[in-house]
Amino acid sequence: MKQNKPLFEMKQLIIWKIAIASSLSWEIAKSAGSHHPYLAPLTVILCIKAMPDQTISFAVNRMIGTMVIGTNGGLQ
Repeated sequence: MKQNKPLFEMKQLIIWKIAIASSLSWEIAKSAGSHHPYLAPLTVILCIKAMPDQTISFAVNRMIGTMVIGTNGGLQ
């Protein structure tokens, strides 16, 4: 029989996931030469969802959208 985790454990997991991913994204953005590394953790915070498959799906869609807008020059 499958036991459900208490709600506070689920929230703790999401908080840790956001903290670690935000830190990593900041460092990656800085090492890549970004002049605005604060945008990387902001993107992480917007993309993190409760379930890993939702997070990956949302992040992939966001990357594709960013690349399409970036290659087309944005809204002109």
